[in-house]
Amino acid sequence: MGLLDLFKKRDSPTVSTYLCSEAEARALQPGPDGLIEARLELIRDQLLVVTPLGWINPRSRTAHRAGLYLSNLKGTAYHEAAVKAGRFTPGANVRLVREPNNPHDPNAIAVYAEGGRDRAGYVSAVRAKRLAKLMDAGHDLVGVSVRGADAGVDGTVPRILVCERPSSNTSPVPAWP
Repeated sequence: MGLLDLFKKRDSPTVSTYLCSEAEARALQPGPDGLIEARLELIRDQLLVVTPLGWINPRSRTAHRAGLYLSNLKGTAYHEAAVKAGRFTPGANVRLVREPNNPHDPNAIAVYAEGGRDRAGYVSAVRAKRLAKLMDAGHDLVGVSVRGADAGVDGTVPRILVCERPSSNTSPVPAWP
């Protein structure tokens, strides 16, 4: 059984159904095991982070404090062929590649579809500034598409979720399909 098999498909929440920033901060506090109690749930065409208190807003400005970084891919207009060729359906793995010598942004992090040879876009500059420091310090970051289209299909701009892979002394991460 893959991770997506665990998700229930429901109607999309409205902005008013997302947690406010104060509730979000409470919901994303780590438990005794050092991990936050959250899961991904398929809501219409996207995966949302869900906690016992409710849904985390995909445009959250505070989720990074819990190590969750959500970003729409940037620069996709320059990489349309790679976006269309890549699999960015919710739950698809993405590859993150640090580009410290990028002439436009020394914090640049390129995003590739799993198995893709061509860059599909970049992590937003705001998120990349934080994530570049983690990558440069040797943290093992993983990315997954939470919104996007299948290979060969024109669709919405992919959105990805990036977080640190738990160390071996914590509970294992379920495999993405």
